[in-house]
Amino acid sequence: MPGPEQLGTLEELVLLTVCSLGDDAYGVSVHQHLVEVSGRTVSLGAIHTTLYRLQDKGFLDSEMGGASATRGGRRKRLFRATGAGVEALRAARSLRNQLWDSIPRLGTNLQFS
Repeated sequence: MPGPEQLGTLEELVLLTVCSLGDDAYGVSVHQHLVEVSGRTVSLGAIHTTLYRLQDKGFLDSEMGGASATRGGRRKRLFRATGAGVEALRAARSLRNQLWDSIPRLGTNLQFS
């Protein structure tokens, strides 16, 4: 029986970033925060594509925010994680933790600090 849909790496990072930004999660803020925290080079277009893909999967909801003068009267699309999105993050974290925890049992000579 298949488990819950797994997140790709960029999907996981974008979903985590949306959660960390709270009420200020929109395309540009997600892009800026993710690049700042991760040091990754990722295009704004890739962020928008990922945000909409996560919304299509039911992991994000969005709504239009108010217009602002700094944006020339344009409105922002604000994103927030759904219950399914939070559960997908928990599942991804659990899987990663299980894999990390299994390293010593494998008898490898890997040293992680």
